[in-house]
Amino acid sequence: MTDPLAPGSRIGRYRVELPLGEGGMATVYRVRHEVLGTVHALKVLHVDAPRIRERLLSEGRAQASLTHPHVVAVTDVLEVGGAPALLMEFVDGGTLADVVRAGPLPVRRALRLFRGVVAGVAAAHAQGIVHRDLKPSNVLLALPDDDDDDDDFGAPPDWSRAQPKVTDFGLAKVVDDALGSPDRPGHRTEAGIAMGTPAYMAPEQIRDARGVDHRADLFALGAVLYALLAGRSPFAGPDRFAVLSNVTSGRYPPLPALRPDLPAPCVALVGRCLAVEPADRPPTAAALLAEVDRLLGLVAEEGSTLPVAPPADASSTTWDPDAPASTPAPWVTEQAGATAPTAAMSPAPVPPEDRSRSGASEVPGSATASVTGLVVDREGRGHVVELVVVLTPGGTGVRSPSAVDRDASVAAQLAVAVALGARADAFGVRWAARGVGFQIHGTSLGLAIAIATRAALLGRPGPAGWAFTGGIDLDGRIVSVHGVPAKVRAAAEAGISSIAVPAADHAGLPPLPGVLVDGVAHFHPLATRLLPLGRPRVRWGLGLLVVPVLLAILDGTSAFDAWVHHPVLAATRGTVQVDDVVLVGVPYSTELRERRRDYPALFRHLAHGGATGVFFDIALSAESEHDAAMASAIREVADLGMPVGLPVRMQAERPVPPGSAALADAATLGIVEARQDSVFLHVRAVPVRLYDLDGAHWWHLAVWTAAAHVSARTPPHLHGTTLQVGPLRSPTFADELTLPPVGAVPTVPLDEVEAAAAAGTFDGKAVVVGVVGAPHDSHRTPAGVRSGAEIEAGVVQVLLRQAGVRRVAPEWDAAFAAVLGFGTWGLGRLLAPRRWLSLLVPLVGAVVFVALAAANQVLAPGPAILATLVAVGLLRAPDRRAR
Repeated sequence: MTDPLAPGSRIGRYRVELPLGEGGMATVYRVRHEVLGTVHALKVLHVDAPRIRERLLSEGRAQASLTHPHVVAVTDVLEVGGAPALLMEFVDGGTLADVVRAGPLPVRRALRLFRGVVAGVAAAHAQGIVHRDLKPSNVLLALPDDDDDDDDFGAPPDWSRAQPKVTDFGLAKVVDDALGSPDRPGHRTEAGIAMGTPAYMAPEQIRDARGVDHRADLFALGAVLYALLAGRSPFAGPDRFAVLSNVTSGRYPPLPALRPDLPAPCVALVGRCLAVEPADRPPTAAALLAEVDRLLGLVAEEGSTLPVAPPADASSTTWDPDAPASTPAPWVTEQAGATAPTAAMSPAPVPPEDRSRSGASEVPGSATASVTGLVVDREGRGHVVELVVVLTPGGTGVRSPSAVDRDASVAAQLAVAVALGARADAFGVRWAARGVGFQIHGTSLGLAIAIATRAALLGRPGPAGWAFTGGIDLDGRIVSVHGVPAKVRAAAEAGISSIAVPAADHAGLPPLPGVLVDGVAHFHPLATRLLPLGRPRVRWGLGLLVVPVLLAILDGTSAFDAWVHHPVLAATRGTVQVDDVVLVGVPYSTELRERRRDYPALFRHLAHGGATGVFFDIALSAESEHDAAMASAIREVADLGMPVGLPVRMQAERPVPPGSAALADAATLGIVEARQDSVFLHVRAVPVRLYDLDGAHWWHLAVWTAAAHVSARTPPHLHGTTLQVGPLRSPTFADELTLPPVGAVPTVPLDEVEAAAAAGTFDGKAVVVGVVGAPHDSHRTPAGVRSGAEIEAGVVQVLLRQAGVRRVAPEWDAAFAAVLGFGTWGLGRLLAPRRWLSLLVPLVGAVVFVALAAANQVLAPGPAILATLVAVGLLRAPDRRAR
């Protein structure tokens, strides 16, 4: 894994300036060539895996082969920490996802943006490259250098002036023929693997990414155009499975239901692109580009010359508004049992007329502040103007409006440099002056721009009741300007009570009743007085040490704690080896229901092979013609001493048993839930017991499997924080079993079960039967990506080994954090000026933490680490004030 690059570090001839964004596999940094001064983006892997490296290099080769204004250029491959990194064109206007979040666009603006995306994709297709991961966040926006208009400043941005650039070809594949042969397979994707983003993937790509061709990109383009016009993805759903179901069944809200103003040809074009069958979509991206050009020629700037689409019919076959969003498509009715986290539904779109009121016009991540400035015209008359500054993290340079002369533009650059100091390179700044009917000349707005920039940096509004005039030097001195008396009179007539002017121009100004005119010699004292930082004193900051204690009591750092526990437990207690459990792997396919005909023979082979019990990790929510045979086989093997457990899924605290009553009566039923962190997305625990709305409790199938393995005579039960399963004892925390590091699970393919049973592979073993290779059932764990069935097999082994992790009570976590925090601060104050000796307290705390982990007693390290950092910060605070 590559360590994060710090600003100022060097990669070859490039200097890292700041990170621009981070994904699951890579981080993108803004870098500058030390000789040429050019700005680039550097995509650096932070995951050390050969397949990911190859994917990055494949992305680089694909983008480097495309020279097109609507494709992000890749210019070089560098090496960072032994891993490849892509040097790319720097694009500073955000992504198309920002546009979608801002709300629906007018038709012509949407089509103009969409045309650029289609042009970039058509160029890739012309060279035989299929993107396979087109979505709004993979389209960057390059803003024009003159993206400033005084009259429109602060209004919804004119996104049609941005130049879209397609990027992130990490999932691209090369097809044999660039334009035809859509049925010929690609080269690198394995069968049965869905790759991409569900809400923008074609149905055929979800089922099997290997055979997709350029028409999968056309489907994604249709979803992108829908999102631009509706302000949301067409296939949004409450969870991943609902999204997949919506895509494969072609179920989405009709555009006229969201945008009654859309022209009928535009709605029809989206519908053709989103056709479930590839043959019903436009034949090529070039053909789609021609249709977009034709639509642009027909749609007027302020409206449409075309008839609008008819109102959406509630009985439309494309979308049933009364159907639950989570209704699965036929091919996903059976899935592995481990659950995935629930995703939030997409927000409702913002109508175009409400965008300015909702704040959707602002660039995500930017900050805006306004102040009152004073200028004079060529005749010497004073004017009061509203000056607006927009600060964008990750941007570059200072953009001045067109209606200013060179001196005003230079004054703005100096003002921004003074206000931001060493952080000037980390932001892009745009400014404009409202209420001016003439070209601004001179340096009069320098002080006002500096004050507004500082306010935006602090996230505050500009000082109320103040007006500013004056130039500014790079050292912060306020410079004399022309026409100060006229400016002061204009401000007084406008009812402004406080005016800041250069100290050199203050002398000789006539007094004005009720108006304070302040002569300013330097920027920083004025800025500190009007916009103070407001840093708390140390005696108040000492109360911050209580925050980690409260976090420990509330278990607020559990996701981070699990991430730290795994390597410590692996180093002190080792990895739990799976040698009492065998996984029977059922290959993933869209016809899992037909696989049921194989399961009766499977159960008999396992029973005659000596298996102690079967944990069946495949949902059987829908009935099939094979269920009666399965139920008969389950009863038969149960008489031979091998019980079979079937999963029950929980939906809104309601149990969903197998669809066949015969199966439910024949087998042992249990839950197959898993807990996944919302931060690191790691599966780290399973609930050993859940209650439904009727008050009945359901044990995890792993508990029943362990009970069968040890021939437990009494049912499982929880005694305090200890789970008792026959002679087995496992520690729990809040009715959850926290998982230690678990090794690889031995796996036997379904087709080899008969031979393996004859060879004694299952003799005395517990067996988990589950799907392998399902893209929607792959989960991150601290040990790597595992299928749900592998995780469940590990849970059974942990129960059999009695190796569950014992977490201490939150009160002890709080005490541990309090000792480290207050102990570090108190020892540092006592030993001043040798405060570094206070680090002995966290060092001893680390030793205690590791020693307890070796004894299978884990504390929460998050609050303790936070308490130590707060204590160190408090000890350093007096030194910062002294400087």
